[in-house]
Amino acid sequence: MYSNNGSIGHPKKIRKASGGSETRRKVRALRCLDLSLRMSQIGKQIRISRQRVYQILKDEGLPTKHLITKHQTKCYACQVCGTISKSKFCCDECKNKWTLIPIICSGCGKLFFRSSRVLIANYRRCKGFLFCSRRCTGNWLRDQYGFERYPEHKGRKRKYDWDAIWRLHEETGYGHKQLSKQLDIPSATIASILHRYRQKMKLNE
Repeated sequence: MYSNNGSIGHPKKIRKASGGSETRRKVRALRCLDLSLRMSQIGKQIRISRQRVYQILKDEGLPTKHLITKHQTKCYACQVCGTISKSKFCCDECKNKWTLIPIICSGCGKLFFRSSRVLIANYRRCKGFLFCSRRCTGNWLRDQYGFERYPEHKGRKRKYDWDAIWRLHEETGYGHKQLSKQLDIPSATIASILHRYRQKMKLNE
């Protein structure tokens, strides 16, 4: 006889909360062992009805439909959430959680995740420093190799004197290739400077 105390509850709930019966454990074991078994085959082995097998599988969160295969299917328990499936991971999200490596950004201190391949490539390129975004990577490159890092550039906004290059261009009439040879500055840089000055003159007109 069961007490009327509300904390005890219904006998079925008591049996379910206590970990389940031997029949429930057998159904769970057979389904995890072979996903190709039909519910009727599981019921015949344990001597219960097909409907009871369906109810147990539903309660346990296991698949009720069998896989149509010629050979016995090997099943795996997902290493992240524990879901039974024919793959080692039940979904791409669980696979990423298991395979991605947690890293702390060397710039902002933020926690982020990267694959081992990306981690090795970035570790070699940034001399052991790891960054979560392009902004943090750019800030590190600026501090290590930027224009303001060199003491001779202090107080200057640009590496080359744009006004002097433009004045020389107006005085001599040389193009970017001739100015490049004379000033020992890359021709592409001088071409960009001249182009910007020409645009400013057009806007002023």
